[in-house]
Amino acid sequence: MNYLSMEDISKKPIRIFESRASGIMIISKSNFTHFMQSTQKDIILQTAITVGINATKKTSEIFPLCYQVLFDSIDITITPHDSIQTPYFVHHENFIPSFKPKKFSFHTVHDEIKTPNAHVSADTSRFGQEWINTQKEKLQYAKQKFVKMQQSKIQHTGTHKESDMYGKCGFCVSACIKSHSKIKANMESLNAVSATLLGLFNILKTQDKGMVITEIRLDD
Repeated sequence: MNYLSMEDISKKPIRIFESRASGIMIISKSNFTHFMQSTQKDIILQTAITVGINATKKTSEIFPLCYQVLFDSIDITITPHDSIQTPYFVHHENFIPSFKPKKFSFHTVHDEIKTPNAHVSADTSRFGQEWINTQKEKLQYAKQKFVKMQQSKIQHTGTHKESDMYGKCGFCVSACIKSHSKIKANMESLNAVSATLLGLFNILKTQDKGMVITEIRLDD
């Protein structure tokens, strides 16, 4: 039986590493406007950054396979932005369900035709080649219709709901962590961004419950 174990870094040299990560939180335009007009906005941002710094230091306590890293610096920035460009917001409800034929299967038909004990022979009107071709045409027509409906739905979304896809209001969070260690602080930088975004979410959740945290990633 294989057991979990931490990576052996005994032979790795101590080096200076730099890890960068980023993430986005989208909020409603009205909530963003209210935030920008608030006299407490700097306090809110500083509080979220403090949450991120604290979480960064505790990464090895949260994730058991992470080593304790000696940090040289933890730099977290939050940038309010009223035009965040991201293709993420093609909402799933704008798409129709996937096409899944349930009443017809070519495999089933051919198996029944080839079965010696089939109740209906292959030369009957039900399982004749003409009937099979007709079913193929119907299936092909259904697929083409589905594709057209899907494309129409996407075009409608892009034309009439462009604000749902691009130019969103929210916050761009980035973290840069420098460490003097044997490993790069990638988990720490990701944890810094995640915790900072959650810190913002926790403060602003009473005003906007539809906030979305997305695109948390390493930028190295």
